[in-house]
Amino acid sequence: MGHSECGPTTQFKALPKKEQASFQTPFHYPLEGARFYIPRKGSPQVFMVDTRVTGEDIGKNRRRLLVFEHVKDYEKKTATSATWKAVAVGEADGRLPAVERDDDGFATILKSSDTVGRTKLDDLRDLSKDFYVTGGKKAGSTFVNTASVKAWKKAYTNRAAFDDGCVDGRYEPGFTAAETAYGLKTADGGALALYDFGVDYRNWPKAEGPRCSTQLNIDDLPTVTDIYLDGRTTTSGLTRTNSLITMAVVPPSGTGIRVTGHHSQLINAQ
Repeated sequence: MGHSECGPTTQFKALPKKEQASFQTPFHYPLEGARFYIPRKGSPQVFMVDTRVTGEDIGKNRRRLLVFEHVKDYEKKTATSATWKAVAVGEADGRLPAVERDDDGFATILKSSDTVGRTKLDDLRDLSKDFYVTGGKKAGSTFVNTASVKAWKKAYTNRAAFDDGCVDGRYEPGFTAAETAYGLKTADGGALALYDFGVDYRNWPKAEGPRCSTQLNIDDLPTVTDIYLDGRTTTSGLTRTNSLITMAVVPPSGTGIRVTGHHSQLINAQ
């Protein structure tokens, strides 16, 4: 929120002042100490960079994995025009496994359709959604209980936990912009994976008890923006779509997946 062309004028005013400031503070990816993972010619038109993140209030050893893809430049008129664009970024929380390189130093980029052990990289998106939708009944045995996974489970537990007891809620599978996954083969036969997934969060009034009504009071719900709800203070139902950009270490078996970090962003409300 706040990085798009319309963000500062339409969404910043709905965020706490401290959070607004965090979006306006510059940060850098220094070249010194960066590790580039480039595939051989003829491989997927993707390369990755493991780099430090520096800036105000950023931890000394914080690192991210960035994905760059050669994509068509639709702003140009020629059909063959293409440019390198950053398409995904993952938080590298904790030590990452070594990346496999061939004798010439090239890395192996994996596609979303590639499989590591018993898990297809593209399936990581639906498996991650399951923590929000069911609390992890389907995906729980496939993932390690990291901080990110705990946060997803907590969201499921608190899906209707409002103080007034008048609001019900649930998460449902949603869609987001990229809807894809990127992988980087590790030396042990596993992968580093970056993927995004979307979840819809629906709220509606229970209309039970003397203090409840058939309308939701927007002020009692998590912050939404004026641009989405046209300044209204009540609604009969509210759906918010969150996009989550996620990074995970996938062992060779495809199980015991360790989510190293995620970033959640509100992208729509209606």
